[in-house]
Amino acid sequence: MNMNVQIGISCPSEYEGRITKSMFIKKSVQIEYANWETASYICPKCEHRIPGLGNYITKLQDQIKDLKTEVEGLYEELAGADI
Repeated sequence: MNMNVQIGISCPSEYEGRITKSMFIKKSVQIEYANWETASYICPKCEHRIPGLGNYITKLQDQIKDLKTEVEGLYEELAGADI
């Protein structure tokens, strides 16, 4: 299984336009971040793409926000109800 992830690097300007594998062993080159939200796994045989964990977590966070909003609305309805 192969993995694709976007990274941000910090490097001297002399590397502009010519990023190579060998430059990553130099002390002047550092990986600053990895964007796990867009990471994906790729099957080397059939090239099928599977979304990475970041996408799964983001979807769960969105669902939690939606549920909180819905619960708050229900509380408001109950507060205004004549029981």
